[in-house]
Amino acid sequence: MLDTARRALRRGDPAAALALPDRHAREFAGAQLADEAAAIRVEALASKGDRAGARAAARRFLEAHPGSPHADRVESAAGIGAREETVILRGEPVD
Repeated sequence: MLDTARRALRRGDPAAALALPDRHAREFAGAQLADEAAAIRVEALASKGDRAGARAAARRFLEAHPGSPHADRVESAAGIGAREETVILRGEPVD
């Protein structure tokens, strides 16, 4: 399912890519690849042009998966830098 979402992103179909992480979350809640599914969701939102949605999903991702190997990818997709990540995780407003 996640491979299909990645392929959808590569071919420029963020709508198809968005449906799959949501389905994965429903069918495999708490699964080992939950952070990968959430990262794909951020990338799909960003690819779709939903900057606010991508940033919100990235914040949720970083709070839920702070040590994830996908954190850099999520930050990059959402346009969040390392300084902002630290501020988000502390819950302080961003300048």
